[in-house]
Amino acid sequence: KISFDINYRNKLWTQKEAGETISKILPYVDYCSAGKLDAVYLLGISEYTGDDNELIYYYQEIQKRFPNISILYSTKRKVFSASSNELTGILW
Repeated sequence: KISFDINYRNKLWTQKEAGETISKILPYVDYCSAGKLDAVYLLGISEYTGDDNELIYYYQEIQKRFPNISILYSTKRKVFSASSNELTGILW
């Protein structure tokens, strides 16, 4: 199985370059770490306009384009102070 973390860094390449390259890699990926910004800005998925959990929408759209991806995941951090954080994991 192949796991891939999109983890885009704008100092390394443009969104266009990253999107083109990542779109070539994703057909070979089984597990992918991605979020809303990756879906919208790198994969060109339309922004979500509904009221429910938007991440589910993005994950469904990614899986439509790349049905080989069986698991999508990400993390979300809430910073309360320099010494207090909350980290949540999402698995789809």
